[in-house]
Amino acid sequence: MTDADPASAAATKHRRLLHVAIACAFAVLLEFVVPFAGTYGFMFSRIFTMRPADVRRAAAFDGRLWTVEQRITLGSGPKRALRWIDPADPSRTGTAGDLDIDGTVWLLGGRDRLWIVGSNRTGWMRDGTLELTKTPPIGWIERAYLRDGVPVLVERTSSTYVVHAWKDGAWTVERKIAPGDSQRTIHLILLSSGSREWMFVDSWDSLHYVPPDAVDDRSKWEEVASMRGTWTVVDLGGEPAAFCIDRSEPNVPVVGYKRGPDGWKEFFRYEAFFGTEVGVVPTGGSDFVVLVEGFPGDTRVVREPGRGFHFPTMFVWLTVALSAWSLLVPLLLAMVLSRIVRRSSPPEVEGAPRPATYATLTRRGAAHIVDTILQSLPLWIGIAIFASEPSRILSKSGFVAAFAVYCGTFLFWGLAWIGFTLMEGWSGRTPGKWLLGIRVVRLDLSPCGLGPAFLRNLLRIADAFMNYVVGLAAAAISERRQRLGDLVAKTIVIRG
Repeated sequence: MTDADPASAAATKHRRLLHVAIACAFAVLLEFVVPFAGTYGFMFSRIFTMRPADVRRAAAFDGRLWTVEQRITLGSGPKRALRWIDPADPSRTGTAGDLDIDGTVWLLGGRDRLWIVGSNRTGWMRDGTLELTKTPPIGWIERAYLRDGVPVLVERTSSTYVVHAWKDGAWTVERKIAPGDSQRTIHLILLSSGSREWMFVDSWDSLHYVPPDAVDDRSKWEEVASMRGTWTVVDLGGEPAAFCIDRSEPNVPVVGYKRGPDGWKEFFRYEAFFGTEVGVVPTGGSDFVVLVEGFPGDTRVVREPGRGFHFPTMFVWLTVALSAWSLLVPLLLAMVLSRIVRRSSPPEVEGAPRPATYATLTRRGAAHIVDTILQSLPLWIGIAIFASEPSRILSKSGFVAAFAVYCGTFLFWGLAWIGFTLMEGWSGRTPGKWLLGIRVVRLDLSPCGLGPAFLRNLLRIADAFMNYVVGLAAAAISERRQRLGDLVAKTIVIRG
């Protein structure tokens, strides 16, 4: 051996270390910067593509459900537009004109037109034509409804409620209402059907029906239910039906009440699960639908009682993309490091009692991906269930169902870890290693055994740091291509 040989070997080793360090640094950059930038870029783009809808003030007209959606555009702020939803196929939606209206907008489905009631403009849409009339500004519109086909609105002031009726193309003050115990009145709800009109008072923690002759006598009010939430009352077949949406509960119950001989009784319950906005829309006779917007622009139509947890498709794909990226980066790093190692060290196991070849880091990385997918099956099954159409969840809370899925995932992962350790101890192979044609053995190529298999898998916690950058770097600079677990357990991974 000449004097140049040690210098050449040292230079080769230094280049190898440098190349490994650069590859690992680049992998860390890809692992954290790309998902961070991608996630925030995705969310930022969604801000300008989402169409949040005001389902609380929606209406049914001409066989469609109508809401007011907001569009966010750069430089000009939010804009409003009429949006329709096909109740038979909620995926079919469309718009029917922009709305230049301030404040809250109520939609009222009439016999021949869709009324649009706002603070500074009122009008209608008929035969696809939108007509709006500018009106003197009105304050906060507490409620809007139709009486004999004509819009009526309730304006809330600091001390009373003012009822306006639409007459000759303008709003006319009809009367003022100051319900008894006004300090406990949160909302005043008026509703009309033909010549009949009903009044309800929403207090802090209950809803009361107010008979026509008992506006100022609270002792004659009928309690609908003691439930804290957002109340709405709709006309179902000529009779009032009250619905409460309780957003303080994680399952967001929507509870409906009807009046009978024995008072007000519950007749409908639906748990919307994280519904940010919920509205009840009569569709004719005693039929109605519940509109639930769980995420901005993600509106679903509910017709039957039950429970539903809806996971928007866009978040499912984002979760899948991030998970795939977390598996892809270590594989890419393993491919790069395999090339570096192949240039600087021979693939044969030196000093072995029989010929053997080290497994490349690429094969080991691919085997790890297969094993990880198998270990994560319960998690992906749970995500698939939550991502499907609103499903029946037998628990009282969506948190319980999600907690059960994660507990099942960790239990399955623990059992799989034990099973994979036993398989490595007995045969040197996990399902991934068997598929890629590699196995774990001791330094003398004898079977791995349960003890070394337990040690190398226990040390996987350290190897997995920074998404397996540590383990791959250790294998790339080790003479026997051993990660930290292999160094402690005195094992190697070979072909065959």
